[in-house]
Amino acid sequence: MSADGVNYGFVFDSDDPVAMSESVTRQDRRNSNCFYSRYNDDEFIKQFRNTPCVYGPRGVPLPHRSELSSLLKDSSRIKIMCFTWNINSRPIRSVESVHELFHKIPLTGRPDVFAIALQELPSMTLRFHANMVNGIESGITDTHQTFCWVRQWSQLLIVFMKKHLCLYCTRPEYQFVASSKVAKPFRTKGAIAICFRILQRSFVFISCHFSHESIRHRIVEYQKVCAMLNFSTTLSPQSPKRGEHSILNADYVFWFGDMNFRLSDRRDADELAETYGAQLFGQRKMFAKLLEDDELRRAQMNGWAFERFQEAEITFPPTYKYLIGSNKYSRKRIPSYTVCFKLPTILTF
Repeated sequence: MSADGVNYGFVFDSDDPVAMSESVTRQDRRNSNCFYSRYNDDEFIKQFRNTPCVYGPRGVPLPHRSELSSLLKDSSRIKIMCFTWNINSRPIRSVESVHELFHKIPLTGRPDVFAIALQELPSMTLRFHANMVNGIESGITDTHQTFCWVRQWSQLLIVFMKKHLCLYCTRPEYQFVASSKVAKPFRTKGAIAICFRILQRSFVFISCHFSHESIRHRIVEYQKVCAMLNFSTTLSPQSPKRGEHSILNADYVFWFGDMNFRLSDRRDADELAETYGAQLFGQRKMFAKLLEDDELRRAQMNGWAFERFQEAEITFPPTYKYLIGSNKYSRKRIPSYTVCFKLPTILTF
């Protein structure tokens, strides 16, 4: 029991097979409306089969070591950028904004992999979804292509990859864990996970949209996602059980999205906005005082959630919630950050 009287140790009933089956959407290659990968394209399959390579453990295609220097910008590391945005059901302007953002990234500064998580997509036909994927890809098409994407209701997770690197990846798997067992059309909260291997390393990308209610709900949702994601790619070689596919066995896990963890005190955020105004994002300074009131930091320190993950240093103000077209926070919302975590490990080839 915590100081505020909330039992953060509460978890969902993971032993209930009905609850698990109703909450998890697993990969169905027949449904092309919610999942796509390069392995769906005949042209890619042909190119893949004609690429000289050897096959490593788990059937991963591997180039000759001398080719790594040309395959990767840094011959021993893969550079990854994670991007998350709650677009608040704004269709046209959001497509144009994201296209412009990625198009401005210089060729020499582009990472090997872009992972993009979008929340609160407009409830319309899949046309917007296609426009968003194509709009981003058109801005980076000279270097990257769509490797895979998953859409589940109001969430979309897209992975773009440098074209030549796609040939040395395994077929991606995906799963979706819903936050609750409500009727399917209303499952706006939950987590999408994509898992695959690049060369000899396994990657899991998790995009999520957690509850806006109490911190207790968000912690339980985190625990639920960790317990219910089950990928064959992340099976530990030392595991005596074929069912142990914990995402924490992966070499790299990137978890990002709209987690809805709040600042428990909004006064410092308001003071920052008032002090710096339009220059707020130009202040390259520490926000340590502000983060003392961050729910997520508290959850990490107490071991309630994300205790094995690391977050990059925060050098910018809360990203939620601004009044549209301004640098002022909404008085009706408590400021918070969208978040990107990585499970720390050493990534070399």
